[in-house]
Amino acid sequence: MDWTTLLSAQQADFIQILNIRQRLAKFALCILLALIISMTGIVIPGVTITTTGIAEALTVKRGLSPFQIRNTVRTLGKAGRFIASSSSFLPDISLLRATLAPTFAPTFTPTFSPIFTPNLSLFRLNFYLEFKEFNLVKVIKDQDSRPSAAVELYKQGVEKSKKGDYRGAVKHYSDALSKDGNFAEAYVSRGRAYSELGTQQAESEYYQRAIADYTKSLEVKAKFAEDQKRYVEPLIGRGTVYIKQGKYQESLDDFSLAIQRNPDFYDAYLGRATIYIERQDYQKALQDLNEALNRNLEYPAAFLMRGSILGELGGDGKAIADFKEVIESHEQDASNYYADAYYKQGLAYLNLGEN
Repeated sequence: MDWTTLLSAQQADFIQILNIRQRLAKFALCILLALIISMTGIVIPGVTITTTGIAEALTVKRGLSPFQIRNTVRTLGKAGRFIASSSSFLPDISLLRATLAPTFAPTFTPTFSPIFTPNLSLFRLNFYLEFKEFNLVKVIKDQDSRPSAAVELYKQGVEKSKKGDYRGAVKHYSDALSKDGNFAEAYVSRGRAYSELGTQQAESEYYQRAIADYTKSLEVKAKFAEDQKRYVEPLIGRGTVYIKQGKYQESLDDFSLAIQRNPDFYDAYLGRATIYIERQDYQKALQDLNEALNRNLEYPAAFLMRGSILGELGGDGKAIADFKEVIESHEQDASNYYADAYYKQGLAYLNLGEN
């Protein structure tokens, strides 16, 4: 065999090995991205695992030595870590991470665009309304030694709500309102029960009932509010239902009106920031979260949301500081946010190269 023929043969072998490596890389990347997708919910359109890919993998396995395979996979692993560390903070801004269910139907774009998941805000706002119900029962006990029949029925409704029996709660609240139709707190609590039923059973009719109750509660007098003009619980409840319905402008209007009536009501700023996140207006969201934290320095939900936005905008150091605030918080609802705070703090450290 002459020199030219030998060189041509070597070039052919090299090209064949190169093609095999490219096939391996393609298949391994598919597997890697699928794993990332299953953990993060990022959708990568156009990248799918097919029977052709599997067939190529079998060819690759026969064409490369174990050392070559390990070396290639190790290189792809480094790329995978880079992709994972570049993932967004905002797709998992929700407390429950409901939108992060494993999926194999994503699209790959140069940046990972955030997915609007308002569960963090919904959890916190519902927590507030629930807390107000329980606290109101204590206030009634302290202030009213002989509560009316409507108030007694209301207390029974709160007990049902505590146990998650929202149908039973609705019945007692309705009975209370049949005794006293000007009982704003009962309308608010029944609205929350309807809202919870709507979420549990995915029935929009319950949401409509909730909105009707919250609207009615704005028309009557609250029995136990210290300042009627600053009583904004109906607006918070209605704004929350509007978020569940995807009616973001209506929700924005309610939270803005709540802030106008009671500028010190920090949960309203959190709710409005949620809508700004949906619109990807992160600067306005940050302004509202800063306002909320100016009014309550012990507010883990706001720290978690602000840290998520800062991480999304590349401020990993500031994001870590906010996540630490969540982790170190001992507020009543703080433990519900610890897992997300640790997870996102880990993402921020990855982005800073602190593996």
